[in-house]
This record gives sequence, structure tokens and C-alpha cells, in this order.
Amino acid sequence: MKIENVITFIKQFNKEFGTKIKISNKDIPLLLNMFYEYIEQTFKTSDVYNEILDKIVDLEEQLKNTLTDEQQDLFDKWDTYKGELNQYVSENSFIYGVCLDKEYTIEKGARNNEKRTN
Repeated sequence: MKIENVITFIKQFNKEFGTKIKISNKDIPLLLNMFYEYIEQTFKTSDVYNEILDKIVDLEEQLKNTLTDEQQDLFDKWDTYKGELNQYVSENSFIYGVCLDKEYTIEKGARNNEKRTN
């Protein structure tokens, strides 16, 4: 995940939802560490993930054994782009969750202030 991607996504989130979420540049390294820890824990501890991954690997091996060299090159490129897309979606999903948390915190604070003034 790149810092620029975090900033870009937050700008898009604010535009889409009319929010004014700000994340300090000093907080971004913490977010990146949280994201990588989340990814590691997701893949490391999930029996469901491992079961599905085993099925994918088995099918991939069967498929690769039937491909010509040209088809293998195409498959490798497809696999690379699929991985990039999965990474992009994972990063944006994580940032989206962070933005929702920040917006929830902002709105909760506003409601609490409103209750105190009433």
C-alpha cells in the first residue's frame, strides 16, 4: 500500500459521501502497519482460507499442465494482474473501514455535543 493511495482514497471517500475526514501523514505509517498485520492474520489463521487456497492451487496445477508455452505466458500475466487487483481491493476495503470509523467517531461526537447543549 502506498501513502499516495491512502490520500487519494480518502479524498474520493470525502467527495462521494460529503465528509471531511482527515488523516494526518504521521498516522499513515500506523495505518499501513495495521493493514499488513490484518492481511497477515487473515491469511495465517483461517482454515477456510487455507481450504480454498488448496483447491485453487490444485486446479491451477491441473490447468497449467494442459497449457502451451504461449498460453502459460498469458496465464502468468493474468495471474499477476489478478493479484494486483486483489491487493488494490484489499487496500481500499481497509481504508474504507478506517474512513467509516473516523466518520462514525465524528458523528458520535457531534451527537454527544448536541445532547449536552439540549
